[in-house]
Amino acid sequence: MIENFVFWYYDHKPKLIEDLEYLYGKKVQVEKISKFDDVNEYDKDKVNVLVFYWDGQVHNRADSWRTKELWTWNGFTYTVPFMLFLNKLHSKGFLTVADYVMESDTAMKAEYYYFFELMRELGVNSKKLLFCSNNSYSLKLDTVVGDKYEFRALHFPHFLISTRRNIGHQPDIPLSKKTKTFTCFNGKVRPHKLDFIKLLADRNLIQTTNLTMVRIPLDTKGLIGVRKDYRELIDKLGIDLENFRPRLLSNDPATVDEILNFTYKTNPEWYNEAKVDLVTETWFKSKLDDRWKCWNPMIHLTEKTWKPIAYRCPFVVSATPGHLGALKRFGFTTFETVIDETYDTAPDSHRMEDALNSAIELSKVYKSPEVLEICKHNSNLFFNDAHKREIVENVFLSELTNNLNFINETST
Repeated sequence: MIENFVFWYYDHKPKLIEDLEYLYGKKVQVEKISKFDDVNEYDKDKVNVLVFYWDGQVHNRADSWRTKELWTWNGFTYTVPFMLFLNKLHSKGFLTVADYVMESDTAMKAEYYYFFELMRELGVNSKKLLFCSNNSYSLKLDTVVGDKYEFRALHFPHFLISTRRNIGHQPDIPLSKKTKTFTCFNGKVRPHKLDFIKLLADRNLIQTTNLTMVRIPLDTKGLIGVRKDYRELIDKLGIDLENFRPRLLSNDPATVDEILNFTYKTNPEWYNEAKVDLVTETWFKSKLDDRWKCWNPMIHLTEKTWKPIAYRCPFVVSATPGHLGALKRFGFTTFETVIDETYDTAPDSHRMEDALNSAIELSKVYKSPEVLEICKHNSNLFFNDAHKREIVENVFLSELTNNLNFINETST
């Protein structure tokens, strides 16, 4: 199926295309556009797709600003020349994909309205735009209708692919004596992660947990400043908030100077030291913010979930509702036959505590034949790249074709 597509990009290669190149190698055709200009030579018998970064720093600029090409670390900002270029490509039958695969939120933020208003103003067909994210709440093409525009959103399993690519070969992990009950790795300590750590402290489980805290963002620091229970937790952990240094483990590959690369840096031995990994995912509530309209709830399967699967470690997840259900849709197996996993769909008010109760339950049967078999199955599937290609073809490539067919049918 990949042979039927050509993926184009402007100046900076998007993550989505890097993932496709990893999975398909030379079988995927990728073309680079050096400037906003007409694409005269292209294969009309293939599905041509321009992929661009969804820039999170779009603002309502004056027209004089919008005529310039501006670069940020995320990519180029959306300018009038870029929109006119999209029109040219659309007239040739191109699709456009906004690469937002590092994230999963579906909130209609200000930059969305700015972007689509500019498209409408310049006569760009928003139906030919596909907003592509890591959100696995829906694995089918979703139509998002706004007041003056319409676009489509779909899933791309970026973190499944990128975590596999960065881990490399499947490790040989012998079953050894456990020195800890849990692991709980926290890169950016958002408020909900602090809540989970507090829950561990309240249960006197900190000493039996390999706990990391790499960075405390400003919003979390602000909450610590106004909440007595958070301040008491920070004191109990021996953290100097004003001169914060990351809480790392011994033999930690993510040194203080490598924090930005922490995402995929892991010592596999940590997973072998503990009975259960407590996954504190990026998001806990299914909507980013109640102030914004959302077209779907969030389910964000990131490297935090995929690492214990890769390293054959039993796990429990503190995340948005339906997280385990999404794993099952991808063919992975969870531990519902040995523990209570109803926490996955429990209300926000007690989902976190239910997850920890299930983790304690799982720690008592972590080396049972059934648990070991589940871990083995999941790890084998994680390292099976043919399985990833099947997912990409079912939830991404086929949906690109469906969208193109829809456009052709509605335009006749």
